[in-house]
Amino acid sequence: TDLVPPSVMETAASQWRGDEGALSPTSVKELLALQSYLSAIESFNDWFDHYRRGQPTKPVMGANPSFTERVAHEQREKQYMSEMERWRSGQMIQSRQTEEKLRAVLTFPGGWLVEDDEDEDTMDTRDLDSEEVERQGQLSDLRKTLVPRTVTLLHSLLHTTGQYTKCIALADMVASDQYNIYTAFTRSDITELLSKIRESSLAVMDQGKDPWGYNKQ
Repeated sequence: TDLVPPSVMETAASQWRGDEGALSPTSVKELLALQSYLSAIESFNDWFDHYRRGQPTKPVMGANPSFTERVAHEQREKQYMSEMERWRSGQMIQSRQTEEKLRAVLTFPGGWLVEDDEDEDTMDTRDLDSEEVERQGQLSDLRKTLVPRTVTLLHSLLHTTGQYTKCIALADMVASDQYNIYTAFTRSDITELLSKIRESSLAVMDQGKDPWGYNKQ
């Protein structure tokens, strides 16, 4: 959240309300876009914290255990299996919710922080004050920074949870003209993403599938 300048949120919220209570469609869209990202990041952080810190620790039995120690160890293992099952169930629900929120950013209607075509056509930079020019520059920088980051976080979640086929499918999603995600990527961003997708492709091949995640005929 520290990557979103407070001035951007304040300006968007102010314009969302309007000086006389009127709503600007562009301002509403910007505010909703920023809120969707913040919600996705919060969800990802919660999922990651649960994944790293919430996982139960498997009990270890010492060398040459006595009968009493073996019985106690068996009880601890049963408790561990029960806790592990609850953890996996929670992980499944939390990861699914986080995936949906990250995808909501990437599939935001019209593109995340993308100006509507009609707004771009009617915009005259001579009529914009310095604050508005600065704000638009911030929004452009945010898109170029946070859209690739969101894709990276989505890949991280999918790869960590073993959903390799979905990881590979991210390439098509980014390249699609439907959401114009690729327009926010630099050459370096593309290279990094392809490297991550390659890792997922190798992982799925280890499962006996083809490089795209499908079962071999």
